[in-house]
Amino acid sequence: MDRNEKLLWIEAYRLSGNAGRVCAEFGISRPTLRKWLHRYDEFGVAGLEPQSRRPTHSPNRKVFEREEALILDLRRTQGLGIHRLRQELKESHGIDLSSDTILKVLRRAGELTGNPGKDRKPTDSYASTDVLADVPGNAFHGIASDDYIANAIASLITHGRYRPGQKLSEQALADRLGVGRTLVREALRRLSAGGLVVLERNRGAFVADPSLTEVREAYAARRLIEGAIVADVCRHCTAHDIRLLRRHLERQIKAKQSGDRGRFVRLLTEFHMLIASLGDNRILEGFVQNLAAKTSLAVLLYDSGGPPTCGVEEHARLIDLLAAGDIEGATALMQRHLSDNQHRLPGSSVLDHTG
Repeated sequence: MDRNEKLLWIEAYRLSGNAGRVCAEFGISRPTLRKWLHRYDEFGVAGLEPQSRRPTHSPNRKVFEREEALILDLRRTQGLGIHRLRQELKESHGIDLSSDTILKVLRRAGELTGNPGKDRKPTDSYASTDVLADVPGNAFHGIASDDYIANAIASLITHGRYRPGQKLSEQALADRLGVGRTLVREALRRLSAGGLVVLERNRGAFVADPSLTEVREAYAARRLIEGAIVADVCRHCTAHDIRLLRRHLERQIKAKQSGDRGRFVRLLTEFHMLIASLGDNRILEGFVQNLAAKTSLAVLLYDSGGPPTCGVEEHARLIDLLAAGDIEGATALMQRHLSDNQHRLPGSSVLDHTG
C-alpha cells in the first residue's frame, strides 16, 4: 500500500465519518484505518510513508560480553530488578535492551532470586512458562503490557489461583515469579490502583473481595456502558472484527470442555473486554476492564453452581447479531446477558429490589 492509497482511505473517512463503510470499501481493518489516521493527524502526509519493520530492540538479539558484564554488575552491586536495569542501561549507558533480553542474561547467570547473587533452584522456573502464557494480549487495564510481574499476578488472580479476600504474600509471590520482594510490592501497588488488589496498612495486600452490593452496582454500570459499546461496534464492525470474536469464542469452547473453571470464567470476561476494544472510546474500554475484573472475582467467590454454561451460547448469538448489524437485538442481548450473570449470584434478587 502506498501513500496515495492511504490518503484515499483518510479522505473517504473524513467525508463519510463511517469507519465501517470505509473499511469494507477498501478491504482494510479498523485498527489499520485508525493507525494511519493517527499518523496522518500527527505527522501529516509524511506520516503515511512506509514504516520500517525492524524492531527498535529485540529479545533475541545478541548481547555482547561487555553488556552482559554490565547487567550482572548492576544486578549484584545495586540489586536492581529487571525494569530498573533496563532503565539504568538506557539512561546511563545508552544501551536499549528489551526486558526479555535482560531476563535471559540473568537466567543464564543464576541471578533470578529475590536476593541477587544467589543461585536459583532449578525447580523455581520463571512464571513466563506458567502464568504469563495465559496473560491476554491486552494487559490488565492500567498496567503496561511489558509490566510482566503485575500482569502475572493479575493473571493468577483472575485464573482463580488466589481467591477473593486471600492474603497475597510478597515473599511467596517473589519465589513463584523468581523476582525480588521489592518488585512484587511495587506491582501490588499498581494493581491496587486498578481495584484488583486491596492494600491494608500494617496487614499487607489482599485480593479484592467485592461485596454483593458492589457487584450489583458494577453490573448496573456494565449494562449501561456495554449496551452503548455494543451499539457502536454494531454500526462499524468489519469482517475482520467478527473473525476476531469468533476465534475468541473457539477458545471459550475449548476452556469449557477442558473443565478449567478459572480459565473459562476469565475468557468469558475477556470476551467483553475484546468487544470494548473494538469500539472507539478508550475511556469506556477502561471502565469495562475494571468493572469486569470486579464481577469476575464475584463469580469466582459467590457462584458455586459450576461454570455459566449459557455464556458461550449467548456470546455466539451476540456475534451473529453484530455481524448482521442488528443494533437493537445486540444491545438487548448484552443487557439481558449481564443481568442473567448477575442473577446467578446468591442474594442478587434481593439486592435488585433495593437499588
